[in-house]
Amino acid sequence: MQIRKVNSIVLMLAIVASSTLGCGKDTDVSVTTTSATTTATTSATTEATTTTTDPSELNEMDIEDVNDDSEDEKVLIWTTSNAVKSLLNNYTDVDYEIVVLDANTYQTQLDQALSTGEGAPDLFICDYDLADKYMYSDYTLSVNELGISYDELDDMYDYTLYYACDGDNVIKGLTWEAYPSAVIYNRDVAEEYLGVREPEDVAPFFADWESFQTMAYDLSVASEGTVRAVSGIDDVWRAYTYNRTDPWNVEGAVTVDDAALDFLDLATGLYENNCSFMTSQFDGAWFDNMSNDTVLSYWGPLWLINMMKAESPYDKFGVVRAPTDFAWGEHWIMASCYCDMRASAAQILRDLTLNEENLLDMADDGTFVNSESIMATYAADDTQTFNCLEGQNPYSVFDESARSIESTHIVCHEQLYNDAFIELAYGYVEAAEDDRDGFTEDYEARLAELGLI
Repeated sequence: MQIRKVNSIVLMLAIVASSTLGCGKDTDVSVTTTSATTTATTSATTEATTTTTDPSELNEMDIEDVNDDSEDEKVLIWTTSNAVKSLLNNYTDVDYEIVVLDANTYQTQLDQALSTGEGAPDLFICDYDLADKYMYSDYTLSVNELGISYDELDDMYDYTLYYACDGDNVIKGLTWEAYPSAVIYNRDVAEEYLGVREPEDVAPFFADWESFQTMAYDLSVASEGTVRAVSGIDDVWRAYTYNRTDPWNVEGAVTVDDAALDFLDLATGLYENNCSFMTSQFDGAWFDNMSNDTVLSYWGPLWLINMMKAESPYDKFGVVRAPTDFAWGEHWIMASCYCDMRASAAQILRDLTLNEENLLDMADDGTFVNSESIMATYAADDTQTFNCLEGQNPYSVFDESARSIESTHIVCHEQLYNDAFIELAYGYVEAAEDDRDGFTEDYEARLAELGLI
């Protein structure tokens, strides 16, 4: 983790110098601007700086001395999850008031509170798909403004820190969990059609994208199209998007790099050669294929194993690394700019995301925690096995993945860009299109409709 110390006054001057501030994390060395996004997608995303920095460096502001300035004597916390309520009950002694809101209206309610300040929370929690919107806004404090130094974060996985940055690579949120992802395969299918069953023998088929494509084609041929490598092309898209090195939005312009466009070729091959059923994640057919022995692999984190176990009564899965390491599903805790309980808020962040004893207890309870040292211990422990994985310890695979994930290309509204891409990709592939320029134009038009450019 490379850290560059930045004086907060210098950083403030850089922010002021940007006449129009946007959501892109750019790699140019100059101060740049991006177009404003629409109210529909970013009503609470204030103008966030795109002051360009080296994406491999984290910028640390001056560490502030913090106090509690509110007469309420409680930290107000918003979330959509009762699980967060349980974490707070179990792991902090700080007085707090928690409001658990409906996930369907959470963003709207949060946007309204942050835009006016009326009833705004001190801390709030967002999932992977939404958190970056607020990290790139002026409505969140940096962890330094809560008195937390980057030295305290040394044991966290790097990708969780880079994801949590604003456009100046200043960390705006912390997470207690890490969800590096991998390939979760059906051992019975692998044994019948690949001739191997154990993870060390299956891993070479997923070692790189070329090996995966070859295997997927051979599997389809051997099964006469009845068994396929993946259920849908979006199963591999989450991994493939981590091949990208360029942010989606560079200086206000869409950047669709070769890695993104190469996915169209991969997806077309999977479709035309009957290597995918073209389901969509979380639809009925996607769930059905977990248990009917027609799909070799699903791609995701530890929680996906639990989901597959619930869908299938058989203990027959294995885990290997994906061709590209990726993550999916974390939740980040952020402090709003209205937080007037900064000392207590900082203590909650430390209790939930940095306290070793608490993290160990969470890990014992099944969470893949955001601690390299703890998860390295789990990875090396032969007793950490799963019955549904036929006695495999998956932590070594996930830990290796977590240490290799590259997330410096992430931009504000990253998931909206990704979702728009894969939605168009389905139509492109099924229509047998072969026009990258036309796809890029359609993609840009869709982003414009969403207010992202």
